[in-house]
Amino acid sequence: MLHEISTQDNPPANGKARKHKRMLAGLLAFFLVCFCFEGCTIFKTEQPLPKGAAKNEILTMTAVDQSKTLITAYYEYGVPYQELEAMIEAAFPEVDLVMVHLGVNDAAYALRQGLQNNAEIDLVFSKNLPSVSDIAGELFVDLSSQEFAGNYFSSALNNCADREGRLYCLPGPSDVYGVVYDRTLFQENGWEVPHSYSEFVALIDEINRAGLTVSESTDGASQTVEVKAIQPALMYADAFQIVFNTFAYPAVYSGAANQQWLMDYQDGRCSMIGHMEPAAERLKALAQDGVISAEDFEVRPRWRSEMLYTAHSTAMIFENQNAYSHNMDYVEDAEKRHEVGIFPFWTSDAPDSDYLYAITSYYMAINRAVAEQSEEKGRLLLEILYFLSQPDAQKRLVSGGMRISNVQGVPIAINDFSREVQKTIEEQHIIHNFFLAGTDGVGVVEWALRDNAALLLEGKMNTEEWLRAADEARDDFLQGTPTQKTYGVAERTFTKLETVQLMGDMYREATGAPIALVFSGYGSDGVTGRIYSGAITEETLNDISPIVPTSQDECGIACGMLSGRQIMDILSGLGYAQSHEYVLASGLQVRFAPWHAPGERLLGCSLMDGTALDPAKMYLVAYFSGSLKNAQGDALIVSDEKILPECWEEIFLDWLEQHDGILHVPEITTELIWTTGLDEE
Repeated sequence: MLHEISTQDNPPANGKARKHKRMLAGLLAFFLVCFCFEGCTIFKTEQPLPKGAAKNEILTMTAVDQSKTLITAYYEYGVPYQELEAMIEAAFPEVDLVMVHLGVNDAAYALRQGLQNNAEIDLVFSKNLPSVSDIAGELFVDLSSQEFAGNYFSSALNNCADREGRLYCLPGPSDVYGVVYDRTLFQENGWEVPHSYSEFVALIDEINRAGLTVSESTDGASQTVEVKAIQPALMYADAFQIVFNTFAYPAVYSGAANQQWLMDYQDGRCSMIGHMEPAAERLKALAQDGVISAEDFEVRPRWRSEMLYTAHSTAMIFENQNAYSHNMDYVEDAEKRHEVGIFPFWTSDAPDSDYLYAITSYYMAINRAVAEQSEEKGRLLLEILYFLSQPDAQKRLVSGGMRISNVQGVPIAINDFSREVQKTIEEQHIIHNFFLAGTDGVGVVEWALRDNAALLLEGKMNTEEWLRAADEARDDFLQGTPTQKTYGVAERTFTKLETVQLMGDMYREATGAPIALVFSGYGSDGVTGRIYSGAITEETLNDISPIVPTSQDECGIACGMLSGRQIMDILSGLGYAQSHEYVLASGLQVRFAPWHAPGERLLGCSLMDGTALDPAKMYLVAYFSGSLKNAQGDALIVSDEKILPECWEEIFLDWLEQHDGILHVPEITTELIWTTGLDEE
């Protein structure tokens, strides 16, 4: 993993850095001196930083092999980064691949900002690459002329090209969505899997009229509920998008003329009015036929999952191939677990009207700036994409599940769960996900359609009004109509380490605690993003705010009493064994070795006046509730915990206002030590 020498803007008066005792033979020795740069004092080494180290940043928590070619790659949640790293390093033994997590809260925003502000990343593995297609020519290598691009199904490449048809990214495997059903209930009641839309509607009617009931326990009280035929969960735009696009596909999206209309619409050259009326009528028909209802727009995905897997109070849901593993996760007792299966969406009674909806797990691209700087490295990066685009590599990427490869010639992993969709996959009746507003990765048009769909179904909005609202959302997006308030400005782009430090400083000021501990990683309660130069908007807040688990009732910025021993254990990495997880301190001077093993990363710790931290003494510490862990990795119980009543955003904005609306790069109080953990201090 990659690290940086951290900066100390205001070192002790003697200006001398603490010396290391002994380092692993063969590694570079760092003789640290101070010099002025951008108004702050930082450490400078006489020799370059080792491979894998970055200035003022921690990119990886694993030592990098100095004898190999370093390749860095962005990835985000959902990308099988460990598998990709192992596969690439095995195929290219001369490479040490470092996977750098991009962020969680708003991955599309983080991707665009990160690529425009960091030219050092070599590869990108991201679900949101199509969202930056408007600037793809500036960012990525053109893959149009590469022969291995011909390995892919052409329909899977629709999201990979710009308006001129140039190919800037390639798709990884895809999750496939269909109708997941309770096979046990079907077998017990003699219900047959449908093979047309009419049969699907008849099945829904049959199940609803059967009057089948189950006993459901809520808050310790049992009640009898009737089994529903199908329970969609349409609270979110992506779930609505799957259902709407699939059933509307033959009428408004399929064929060359419809695809041309879609491209024109994405570019703002036409309206939904005059084209999408059949889709609106189809949505109304789904409601009339009992497939969806206005109430489904209030249903969360978890609720309908519990209905299918645990309560067995619905016979069908819309879900992807992960339903097979979800079923085992929800019900650990095999004797109580029902069998589940998946069959395709039937959009009509025609024999070829079966479809699965596919959402690409991630896309792959090469940083153009890096390839242009080094012809040799550019060739190596193309060789890596060539390797990943071959059937043998794809087999490994889709093994262990029913994810489908977008590369031709890769066998389909079919089992009892997925037998009803084998023909659909083999015949490539796959609808690949797309957005109605060009480079939009959030789904502003899809949200507009979803938010007004219940009104359309209830007759409170007519079709023209419904479509016009979607047009307005598209136009606002394309025109860049300001929809976010600006709260302040960042003087420059921060590293993630600097962002975490800033949060710690803010936590201390908000609580009055002399020490703050801030978790950084990609799990709950931590800082996952970074601050980018320019305006501070809602996107900024969303990118850097802690991720709050929905199950956590009371949460927020807190303070409580921790012993010096607990503080040092947390900073040393105990309980934080996952990749890219660490805790940064504000109000302490820390010497931190990221490449050491968890529990061994803390090389020195003192108060800001130089006084050593007393292991037996109790200290008031600020943190985000739930973010601290004990040595076993469980949530740490903090004595005398007090959680501030205001939400994180309110506290941050108040703090920003107190600092005149300007985010300055903070003083870094952690010195990063680039050793491997084998040396003695």
